[in-house]
Amino acid sequence: MDDVILGFKNGPKFFKQERKASYQNVIDHIVPIIQSHTPVDKGTLRDAIEGRLEDGDKTIVIDAGNVASVIARSVEGGAKPHWPPWGPGSALEGWAQRKGIPVFLVARAIARKGTIKRFNYGGAEMFRKGFEESRTFINKEIGNTKIGVVGNIIKRTLRRLFR
Repeated sequence: MDDVILGFKNGPKFFKQERKASYQNVIDHIVPIIQSHTPVDKGTLRDAIEGRLEDGDKTIVIDAGNVASVIARSVEGGAKPHWPPWGPGSALEGWAQRKGIPVFLVARAIARKGTIKRFNYGGAEMFRKGFEESRTFINKEIGNTKIGVVGNIIKRTLRRLFR
């Protein structure tokens, strides 16, 4: 009987291991899907999207890193009128040069109209689409975590009982 109690005392440790593995599977699944929905100019934003575990492996964070987070928000949902960074070396300058448009005119257009309604652009919604496409996988993976924890506890307990 002590072995059974010991097996269930180890439950939290098994749960943490299972949760971490399960959450990593979710990250490995969803990040490529989000990246596939990300519009590509040079690929900088797409390549910046990453997933990681935080808060003692209790929280999944999927974002575009510090540098690209402002751009990611604008690409995800469009941008309200504002003056974007458009000086030398800015991402907007590079984009405008590749399109053959003076960067000041692009910045002024964004300042006046934003990007939400311009050309019916409501945003790429790459994060929303990625989560929607992955919902079934995420639910299954999280469900498997509970099953895996119970299975681990039972297996280890039975091994101790029947040595």
